[in-house]
Amino acid sequence: PQAFASFRERSKKFLQNRLLQPQAVFQDELTKVLSQDHPRRQPPRPETLDAIDLDQATRFFRSRFADLDGMTFVIVGAVDPTTLKPLVARWLGGLPAAGSPSSFRDVGVEPPQGQKTVVVRRGLEPKAAVTRIFHGDLTPEAVVREAVHDARSLADALRIELRDVLREEDGGVYGVSVSASLVDRPRARRSLSISFGCDPKRVDELLADLDTVLERFRSEGPKPETLAKVREIQRREREVSLRDNGFWMGVLQSYLAKGWDPRLILQFDSLLDRVTQENLRAAARLHLDPSR
Repeated sequence: PQAFASFRERSKKFLQNRLLQPQAVFQDELTKVLSQDHPRRQPPRPETLDAIDLDQATRFFRSRFADLDGMTFVIVGAVDPTTLKPLVARWLGGLPAAGSPSSFRDVGVEPPQGQKTVVVRRGLEPKAAVTRIFHGDLTPEAVVREAVHDARSLADALRIELRDVLREEDGGVYGVSVSASLVDRPRARRSLSISFGCDPKRVDELLADLDTVLERFRSEGPKPETLAKVREIQRREREVSLRDNGFWMGVLQSYLAKGWDPRLILQFDSLLDRVTQENLRAAARLHLDPSR
């Protein structure tokens, strides 16, 4: 109880300080808008911590780990399988497995339909943070390895060209962040996010230039020199990642969760071959739908 009380007080102070940060308030509002204020996606608040009951939390924790049936354990590193096997048998083999594996549950979080613009005014400095998010539904069959890589490559290409336009040509931003994701659980969905910081007086101008780049991607795809850069960056990143335990932990977890053959991790060249103007133009038309 003493440790729990200490945790709660520390967390309250952290959340109180967090609410003083304009970027945190902006992100919280974004989360609420994207979930249509769903109760399971509410940003944390200091008063939320008062509702936590230690006994209930402990019961919940114990119930989650009372049955490990269906769980997959991933171990990476310089491990000798012969040495590892008896350790796994001893420490993991004896864990409870009652035959009722858990599964994902759809709690009904729905993003807003159509176009939606939200302006958050907070802080004292003349600084704006801009985020544009495209999203939509997919069929479960569409969330395949190749489509996930196409989305990542589209984000890489957009990042390169938007930096050239918004930072180098316009001199309006320090950097541009672009990320894309495809998920299959609890439902198949896509999302692509573009973010940058700028002078508040230049928001409309920079958004207009952003729209020009996005329209060109939808109609033509990335420039040929951009495609070459994307392929080279991805090739170098993979060469480095293959030597990193964190990469192997993440990619194995991802492949196993999606039901993909882990041996495909070593067939990265086939994904690099997909970085073409035609493929990324098709990806742009899917992921950059202006109606969503």
